[in-house]
Amino acid sequence: MKAALFILLIFSNLAFSDEIDPLSQREKYRIKLQKLLDAKDKNQELGNFYENLIGDFDSAAKHYQSISDKKNSERILYLKNKFHDQDQTLNIIKSDMAKDISNRDLYDRYNQLEDLIKNYPDYYRRFEVFYTLGIVYMIMDKYKSSYESFQKSLELKPACHLFLPIISHLESSHQKWIRHIIISVTYIILFVLALITFVLLYYAKPWLFLKHKHITLGLLIIFLWVIVFYIGFYYFGKKIEFLEKENTKNSIQIYATPFTHGSGIASILFIYGLFGVIWTYLFSASAAIINSSPLKIIINYLFAWLIFTALLTHFYMLYCDGKCEFETYSKNILYYYKGSLSFNLKNIW
Repeated sequence: MKAALFILLIFSNLAFSDEIDPLSQREKYRIKLQKLLDAKDKNQELGNFYENLIGDFDSAAKHYQSISDKKNSERILYLKNKFHDQDQTLNIIKSDMAKDISNRDLYDRYNQLEDLIKNYPDYYRRFEVFYTLGIVYMIMDKYKSSYESFQKSLELKPACHLFLPIISHLESSHQKWIRHIIISVTYIILFVLALITFVLLYYAKPWLFLKHKHITLGLLIIFLWVIVFYIGFYYFGKKIEFLEKENTKNSIQIYATPFTHGSGIASILFIYGLFGVIWTYLFSASAAIINSSPLKIIINYLFAWLIFTALLTHFYMLYCDGKCEFETYSKNILYYYKGSLSFNLKNIW
């Protein structure tokens, strides 16, 4: 489990150099808006703020009208009249996104949004088009494109999160993008390792020289895995000191001993490990065709590390990611080593 957490950390850091804007960057617009609301003679600045940073043109028009700013009021009215048809199209698409629609209708909406972006570069609600396109991409499971669309929307109107729920969508698409990359890389690694194993098995043909002692050794290794896993599960798990949670209702943390309710996740982890042990043994038997003993040892260790890292990552992404909470007492170099994963009982019973 520790290896899975470590490899996830590596993948996350290598895959992305850009991060979602920190909270302080988003909050500065909210603070600025509050200051304007509290200030005197504020309507001109508020109108500009709503129009240029938030993208709420109705609120902007109200503030312009309150100070008889005829020029800006008429300009917004002109934009609404000019892009009346485009507004209707966008509003219909946004309404459809809240419903269950067919794939055909979804792609129709996608094409309409692309048409708005391509043919109307001066459209005053262009940021909303990118926001809606991001939602469409999320439904299509195109998380990278979704994330980029939300980012584009924020570039056009940096404070539009005060008007649209864009931040939650941005963070969700970012997380799902990371998840997709990790799972894809894991499958590629497993496929390559499987291909190497099959090629070695074909050329080495270990079944021609395997004797009873080799088979006995393989069974002994499997038996040792069973013993080590369940003794470690029982003994070391008992030493976990659960953190106390505050302000929670009906929350309870228990340690699930082997073969009891709540131990299902550990049983799945055991199967992954057993598969890795058998796979590593088959590879090791096939690697007998390598003449150099030092090279053979290095390759065996490297293969074992890769296979178990890939399997643990696959296990974590399928059964732990988004379904558990990481907790630790340590704040130093032992941060992950001293940690544990806490599952909700409804996810494991």
